[in-house]
Amino acid sequence: MNTTKHCAGCRDNFYNGRQNVTGDKCWNLESAELVKRLLIPVDLRPPYLHLKQKTVPNCYHRERHVTVKPEALTDKGYWR
Repeated sequence: MNTTKHCAGCRDNFYNGRQNVTGDKCWNLESAELVKRLLIPVDLRPPYLHLKQKTVPNCYHRERHVTVKPEALTDKGYWR
């Protein structure tokens, strides 16, 4: 992946485009692949039926969220 389009909200996006920090881009950017994931806030209780899949890099980390594969949840919105 050679674009930062899907990096917004990632805690490592701090490094993209900042010349005065060590390196000028996130160290995961070149090997990242785009995947469909659910972003679940750590304070949210199941069921997670209302959450929509989001396309993010496989290295995506958002503060106070877990990033999980959609198949990790049952059709009723609970963990498998």
